[in-house]
Amino acid sequence: MDFSITMADKNVSLIELMILFLAYLVTFAIVWFGVKPLQASIFPGLGILSLAFIPHGVRVLGTWLYREKAILPLILAELFCSAAVTSNLQSMSDLTSHAISAMVGGGCAYAVLVLFETANIRLDFRTHSIRLWRPLVLVGLMSSVLNSIGKSLAFTNQILPEDGLKTLIGFIAGDTIGVMLCLGLLLLISRKIHLTK
Repeated sequence: MDFSITMADKNVSLIELMILFLAYLVTFAIVWFGVKPLQASIFPGLGILSLAFIPHGVRVLGTWLYREKAILPLILAELFCSAAVTSNLQSMSDLTSHAISAMVGGGCAYAVLVLFETANIRLDFRTHSIRLWRPLVLVGLMSSVLNSIGKSLAFTNQILPEDGLKTLIGFIAGDTIGVMLCLGLLLLISRKIHLTK
């Protein structure tokens, strides 16, 4: 398989990184106020899991666009979201769990890109054709596995041992579905723009 993981190296402005930060916040709000309540009414008892975690799509796309420069805004966005929706950040253990979770989340997609480069697996991100979605879904799936393992370890004190595997699979499914929803939305927008030209 000869893909290519190169994207034109460009200078990233602070505004672009702020937009990435805000995109994470907006998609997290969609999940927290839209997806989670709907999910709770259909599948009660899933707890911290989201079956469509759209911010993971923002992680993957942001990392594709900005590489390592995306890591800090993604970490800060996740920390902000955790602090906004979590009322039990009272102990050092809780703070540590959320900090580790944010670092894993912020770096998981970049870690996968580095892993592919190290293994000499090239993903072609230079093309802007419809075929671009395949490597992005692959990066999304692989980074969701890393992210899920990291989050399961970070929140090990909050996950019952008998729920460990279910939680891990739930994280992977939610992240992967989130990436696919994000990419699907971008494809629809791109098609709409293309049709109006």
